Amino acid sequence: MPGVGDITAPVIMSEIVDIKRFENPKALCKYAGLVPKVIQSGESDRRGRLVKQSSKILRTALIQCAQGVLKKKAGGKLKMFFLKMAKKKKLNIAVTALAHKMLYIMWFMLTNNEGFYDGRTQVSE
Repeated sequence: MPGVGDITAPVIMSEIVDIKRFENPKALCKYAGLVPKVIQSGESDRRGRLVKQSSKILRTALIQCAQGVLKKKAGGKLKMFFLKMAKKKKLNIAVTALAHKMLYIMWFMLTNNEGFYDGRTQVSE
């Protein structure tokens, strides 16, 4: 996957341990702390900052991977997703959204034992 290097890949895998313990990608993203805190009171329903009761190492590694995608010269769908989000949100929020999307894709890659496919070519990293 673009952005995931020789150092971050083992860190991510050591934090996930066994992908089968997460029944869906949302559970994995929640474990990584890449989902907003839900604040509910009466009829109000708001989304706050990221959940802090999570794996800080995994979240940090994924943010680094997302920033690595942005440094690549090639476009790709991940970078296009970031550029679309950056138009609507602040840059830090767009990077976090990219990290969330990358982890979501990683769940499918690991559960189906597949490589990354960006719409053009199959990447076996």
